[in-house]
Amino acid sequence: EQKFQFNPVKLSEDEDVSTISDKLQGQDCSVYLNRPMRANMYNTICLPFDLNVKNLANNHPYYNATVLAFDEVTISTSNNESILELNFVSTDGVIKKNTPYLVQPQNDIPDEVSFDNVMLDEYTDFSDPIYQVTKDNITFWGIIPQSTIRTTDPQNDVVLILVDNNRLASVTTGGAIRGFRGFFYFDRTKVPAVVGAKIAERKPTPTSIIDLNGTEVDVEKFMREGRVYIRVGESLYTLSGERVE
Repeated sequence: EQKFQFNPVKLSEDEDVSTISDKLQGQDCSVYLNRPMRANMYNTICLPFDLNVKNLANNHPYYNATVLAFDEVTISTSNNESILELNFVSTDGVIKKNTPYLVQPQNDIPDEVSFDNVMLDEYTDFSDPIYQVTKDNITFWGIIPQSTIRTTDPQNDVVLILVDNNRLASVTTGGAIRGFRGFFYFDRTKVPAVVGAKIAERKPTPTSIIDLNGTEVDVEKFMREGRVYIRVGESLYTLSGERVE
């Protein structure tokens, strides 16, 4: 007589490389994931399996969470100082394995969460490019096991993590980051001089002919005075949709 055996893989944010590597063997299974998240702000996340939060049950903690992907980098001006903007766009709920995202669940997630019938990807190495999304020399770097960040050039290497209220904070070399998260990295020598950095949410930008009230209008995207604008016909908009002129 055969009996059904339910042997989920338990993954926790405080597990090291050795522990995570032993658990991630490219298997099809159920998972218990311990990665707490807050509902009133964005959280970074990087999962070893594919997921679409819109396909989950209505009572699942991740159901219909907002998921944003790193899209582009722009420079804005505040009080005559240049600010690095890390721009994100919606993925419509899609999370691809080993890729870092910003996630905002509908409610706080304080405990472990179960995911049924997922395909776990085998863990490779922290430096593997599969965990990196790079735009204009800024890298959003995914973390699977708990890791310690060690830079080779402390004078020029910048590491930023997302903290409370969607603010970015700098991490000194040797700082530890818990698992299933992401951080931002760049080399000062390859990025324009800025005094700060922030997260910005952008809507997808149209790049071709669109129809407004039955009239075809040319859409142009361009940069002026360090900011990106969109011209729709005779009207000018910011990337967030605010009309300028």
